[in-house]
Amino acid sequence: MEALYRKGLWALAGAIMALWSLAACAPRTVTVGVALDTPEHHVLSGMKLLDSGRYQDARSQFELAIQKAPWFTKAYVGKGLVAGYQGNCRNARQAIEKAATMAKTDDEKAFAAIGLIRLALICQDSVESEPLQAARAAYVQALAVFPDSAEAHYYMAVLYESAGDILRARTLFQRVVEINQSHVLEARDALRRIQGEE
Repeated sequence: MEALYRKGLWALAGAIMALWSLAACAPRTVTVGVALDTPEHHVLSGMKLLDSGRYQDARSQFELAIQKAPWFTKAYVGKGLVAGYQGNCRNARQAIEKAATMAKTDDEKAFAAIGLIRLALICQDSVESEPLQAARAAYVQALAVFPDSAEAHYYMAVLYESAGDILRARTLFQRVVEINQSHVLEARDALRRIQGEE
């Protein structure tokens, strides 16, 4: 009787172990939609679309972010950059300045300032803007918050290069490489290009 009891316990323990191991291998339900439907994700996607030239898709992402969180200033910056690329520099500036006014955190303030630098680059041929002067002011604002902002240095360097100020452009491109966070490859390419022109 005792042997039968022990066999039964071992059989029960074996069954429990088998069920447990099967349960561990079962697929888990992962809700990806929640993580992807945030203002942050919409802005990140929008910026990638913007940088690849897909302006309408980028605009849609920024508008989704604003619908989710009307206070999310980075979405207004993105929407402004889209307007700039589409040739509407006045509305672009208004959207980014709105973002700068609404910005509460240092990150939001720097993002808006970098947006103004990028807008100066985009709209430099526009009659309604003085790109270098506006960009310099935004550059100072961005560096006041984040002195090692590779993006601020990079876009300001591109603007200086397009304005023919090669010395300042080279200095800022070198700074981007030193910071080594973003736009490093573009900065190195620009430095090679500048050295080839001299």
